[in-house]
This record gives sequence, structure tokens and C-alpha cells, in this order.
Amino acid sequence: MRYSYAVILAFALTLAACGSDPATPMDEEELLARADALVMPKAGLYNASTEMLEFDVAGLPPQQADRMKDMMSGMRGAPQSYCLTQADVEGGFKESLRRLNQKQGESCDFTAFETDGDDVDAAMSCSVPGGGTADIEMDGTVSAEQQDMVMTITTSSSMIPGGKMTMKMRTTAEYSGPCG
Repeated sequence: MRYSYAVILAFALTLAACGSDPATPMDEEELLARADALVMPKAGLYNASTEMLEFDVAGLPPQQADRMKDMMSGMRGAPQSYCLTQADVEGGFKESLRRLNQKQGESCDFTAFETDGDDVDAAMSCSVPGGGTADIEMDGTVSAEQQDMVMTITTSSSMIPGGKMTMKMRTTAEYSGPCG
């Protein structure tokens, strides 16, 4: 998995549905205005890691769920490094959110995006193949040199045993110096 500015953006997208109706998509201009309140990351080299905190599939026996969690936990591995260029920083979260919204088209909508200093809470609702849904909640902090985000992804689909799967992951990134 290659980390890029999208990872920084993922850190910035977090949830706490603070009074937002999860079924109501946010207006793009409102979303972009809220993104402007975020501290811009420093250009340079970052080390990022992902840790699986929880994994649950409704109706799946505990032993099978543990095996699946172990398989999913394998994605964390060693920290990944990525370079955030000055051009990336100058584009800011606002431009990245705009591109993400356009890329996702009608399949995903932000339903919450709140910032308070370094704290960010956001929610996104997506359609998945087979007629299901994925609700993504994110909560964490973003600063110029660090990001720490917990994402909870709840997927409902007839293609999932038991019809529902929940994953909770923590992703962190820390500035380690200039790109080189």
C-alpha cells in the first residue's frame, strides 16, 4: 500500500456526528470551508503505520473472526514512508477534499466534518457493490507534523456472512525530516 497525501487526508476525515444527521450529505462548499480550519501539514518525509483494533463479522464464530482479524492485522507491518511535497501542502486539504468528492461521485457522501483546533471528527456514507452500504467514522488529531486517526468502518451487505462487518483501525503518521 503506497501512502500519499490521501493518507494525510484520511487522517483529517474523522467522525463524531456532532448533531449531523448521518443520512444527510453535507454541502460541498460547507465541507470545503470546514477543511480550511485545519492546520496544514509540513512538507517532508512521513512515517505512517496502521493497526487493526477491532474486527467483527456478525454471526461469524469467534475463532474465524480472530483468524480474519489476524489476516487484516498483517496490513500494518512495518511503518510506511511517504513524501509530502510543498505542492501537496499548498493544495491543502480543501483541494484534496474536492478531488476526493469528485472521484467518489455519487457513491460516497460526507455526512459530518467537524474541526476544533487539532481535533477532527468526520463521517462518510458510501454505496458498495451488491447494494450494500459502508459507513465510515473517523476521529483524531491533525497537526503540522503528526496525525493520529481512528477509523471505524461498518459495512452492511448481503455478500457478508451475517450481513454486517465492522473494522476499527488506528492510523498514525509522523514527520521525520526532509524528503530525500
